[in-house]
Amino acid sequence: MGTEGAWFFIEYALVEAKKTKFKMAQFGGAMQYLDAAEAAWKRQAENQRNAIQGEMEELARRKEEDELLRKAEERINALPRETFESLYAQARKEILRKSPAAANWDEETMRGTAMGSMRRQMIEEILQDETEAEQAEAT
Repeated sequence: MGTEGAWFFIEYALVEAKKTKFKMAQFGGAMQYLDAAEAAWKRQAENQRNAIQGEMEELARRKEEDELLRKAEERINALPRETFESLYAQARKEILRKSPAAANWDEETMRGTAMGSMRRQMIEEILQDETEAEQAEAT
């Protein structure tokens, strides 16, 4: 536990003693809290490890999402003009089918929504390509 653990123990014992109005006259009085303090210390350390692990997983997930978006943008930008326009028209048509009120949207809103739809389509294709590549490697 080290110095930090010792301070944790002392603070823990003081807080617990205060709850029961126990007045410690000597340091030995704190020893009754040692086992509980150690368990609390371990829980705190485990919670900190779990929090750090969760943050690392979230960071990795965000990084993966950013990479997928970057790849999707690359694919969209590499499309021949005719293919881009066809996909854009399909996305726009699907938006209008799902939400007739979209006919009243300004062009900027429609374009942003259609591009988002195209990005999702490209991400699905990228993920499918990656899955197929993994399966090919496994065989």
